[in-house]
Amino acid sequence: MMSKIKPHPSFPDTKITDKVSDLVDSGCWFCILPWTMVYAHDHGKYAPCNFAVPDDTMSIENTSIEDWMQSEKMNQLRSEMLDPHSDHNLINQVCSKCKFDEHRYGTSRRTNTVSRASYDDKYWKNIKQSVDLYKASGLYDFDNRLIELQLRIFGSQCNLDCYMCHHFSSTTRQKQAYEKGVWNDTIWRDIGRSKKLSMEAN
Repeated sequence: MMSKIKPHPSFPDTKITDKVSDLVDSGCWFCILPWTMVYAHDHGKYAPCNFAVPDDTMSIENTSIEDWMQSEKMNQLRSEMLDPHSDHNLINQVCSKCKFDEHRYGTSRRTNTVSRASYDDKYWKNIKQSVDLYKASGLYDFDNRLIELQLRIFGSQCNLDCYMCHHFSSTTRQKQAYEKGVWNDTIWRDIGRSKKLSMEAN
């Protein structure tokens, strides 16, 4: 069953469902981030967001931001998110964290991000225009200037253990997760690399 987009807890207004329904077909597993974010992990590899699994080959060292956003992989991800009959082949690989969270908790980064965005009418209008352009052309268009850049190219070394941060954002959080035995390969992946970074914390 598809996870239903819910109003963000901070906003009791339930009109978000109408906005999403006006944007995509019922049953679509839709997220705004493939249209609105450019993210690069501390190793330089691109991902649709900081919760997504990074690409194996494309990075800031060999691929421009424009080429990444217009890449075959990103276009396939967008197409799957707009297709109510999609098999979610790429979504299941790249967006496994949100899939897991929605199955277990009923909410995720995806649902919260869509919910928050829907309450900014101007921002939502630009998202809709960008999505409609993609539907018409099959290509990503930069005209709406929606891009949020998060390029963590200076590494993840951090001596803080902030609860709201993902483990990939802090070596201290990685260390805590690893030493307490709560690491999950399915969700956070690449335990070898993360363990190496964890040992460098503090």
